[in-house]
Amino acid sequence: MKDHLKFIAYKDCFKCMESSTKLCSYYSKYNQVQRVENQKFPSITVSKFLSYYYKDKSDINFWSQLKFQRFSSIEHLTSYILNSDNIQASQLVGECKWDLGKLPQIKHLVSENEDLLANTPDIDSRIGKVCSNSLKIIQIIFNTNIWGKLIHTYIIHYHRYEAIFYLKDFDLNTIPQSLLNAIYCLGYIYFDQKSDHLTQYMDQLGNINYKMIKFKPSLTNIQALFIHQYILYSQGKITEARSCLLHITKMCYILGFHRNTTKLSKSTINTRNLVYTKVLYLHLTMTKVHKVNLNFQIDLPDINKICYNREWQLLPKETAQKISLKEEEITLISTLTNLENQFIDRSRLHLIFPSVESYTNDQIYKICIEKCYSLRLSHSIYISGYELLSNSYPEYSELIEFDREAFEAYTLVLSILIFEYGRSKSKGINHSIVRKMMNLCEELIMIALTRDTGYFLQYDIYTTVFTCVKLFKYLRQSQQTKLISNLTVVKKILSNNLSSSNLLIYLLFDKSLELIKKL
Repeated sequence: MKDHLKFIAYKDCFKCMESSTKLCSYYSKYNQVQRVENQKFPSITVSKFLSYYYKDKSDINFWSQLKFQRFSSIEHLTSYILNSDNIQASQLVGECKWDLGKLPQIKHLVSENEDLLANTPDIDSRIGKVCSNSLKIIQIIFNTNIWGKLIHTYIIHYHRYEAIFYLKDFDLNTIPQSLLNAIYCLGYIYFDQKSDHLTQYMDQLGNINYKMIKFKPSLTNIQALFIHQYILYSQGKITEARSCLLHITKMCYILGFHRNTTKLSKSTINTRNLVYTKVLYLHLTMTKVHKVNLNFQIDLPDINKICYNREWQLLPKETAQKISLKEEEITLISTLTNLENQFIDRSRLHLIFPSVESYTNDQIYKICIEKCYSLRLSHSIYISGYELLSNSYPEYSELIEFDREAFEAYTLVLSILIFEYGRSKSKGINHSIVRKMMNLCEELIMIALTRDTGYFLQYDIYTTVFTCVKLFKYLRQSQQTKLISNLTVVKKILSNNLSSSNLLIYLLFDKSLELIKKL
């Protein structure tokens, strides 16, 4: 709690000079306060943090009633949520599951079902323990190969989809330690040789790094904090992740990332534009996907500011050797990073809608159709890139095929989100949107049933199944029978990927399936 209260109190000048290399003419009030020894921050309530966000009145009523509601069982909770029109499927699967899980009365219901985890592999840890001996842990920490593996896993599992810097400039001899520590911590999430002692060490490293840089605005510190906020989000610390994102946004304005300048090197300018645009995309995702609206105005992402030249994502050979990447892997990663970041960034812009409050249902449906058509057109162009890669790198066809399938699922779920927004803004039941959403859901369910999507596409699958459950009552009898059959098979797939982090959402789906069978 202390961190995000300090983030609120943190103020600096937003009237930056045109040249970010010059000092600002306005003094930072925050820095003046920081000079006072043993400074005590005033008692700031949580509502001050929440003032950066706003919710619809119906949404506020839903959550305020939920906090004081007592549920006798998971089935009771599921029925309550499904019968409410104030929570969308993407909202429930995205962030609301964390908010729900914090309520004491719901924690109790989840704990009663933890026996389901006994017969499933621990997805959160991925791999069993390496060792428990402290001496061996010390040997691991001082083994340079371990740190190279962490960088390797970071690039493979995260950077390809959310590049926050250019690999062209990734030199282990010059990269600041703060950014390197953040990379280590995120890489450890996907590390295949975890142990209790090593996990504890990495947690301490992350906490120390986070505390050291959180009030020191610089380009590399913003990049490191961007990575840390993702780690916080993946741990279910949603409030902390949101406050960190807001703080990063402040830092971007303090350093003048929103202003154009030509007095810096091309590499620095490109990196500043990349970081600032990625921060804006995160805000866009938070407001449009997870339905958390900002109480202040920010810029819209400008896709033209990012350099998507493949050469900028080519890792230096010296660095590649240290993290055990072959020359052909360097080229492949560069191409995949460029391809996937470019499509993901462009596709997010389809979530931006004009004000549709005065639109008719037909007009809203037409806007959704146009956005989805444009999205599918972009998808068809980019999908050809994967086909070319498969021909050029046949030995890596499995990796390329996995990315292509994830790419396909991402496009479908984004289309569902577009129509979900249109449905929420329609007057009454918009049957055209309902039919289109069900067609998209059926396509995504077929991906889940026919391909080994496993742990990595859980958000897409859960969003799809809860959308189906929400729309179930509008389907014909034959469609309902087929849907129940498919959802039953999907349930078996999801049960093989249970963990403490997704147990609540799985229980809600399980009971949802039972409830619609009774209709």
